[in-house]
Amino acid sequence: MIPPPSGGATACALDFTDSLGTNVTAYAAGAATYVQVVDADANTFTNSAQTMSAVVSNAARGDFEIVTLTETGNDTGIFRNASGLPS
Repeated sequence: MIPPPSGGATACALDFTDSLGTNVTAYAAGAATYVQVVDADANTFTNSAQTMSAVVSNAARGDFEIVTLTETGNDTGIFRNASGLPS
């Protein structure tokens, strides 16, 4: 995954996680893959949850998928995909 471009007022973080948002370093074959981005700049309205898109790619195979990440609640700045991607 390529980190989001810089230029916002705050730094962002990007991690691969399990379905609960806990960081992981590897997935078992066939396990669901989750992406989490923490970015206060993407939280544009404090009274509602926003969405953002992320591109997940496999450079070795040339595959990519655009994933919609949804903010975990109002004003959290934490964005995750609700359903996992196949690994």
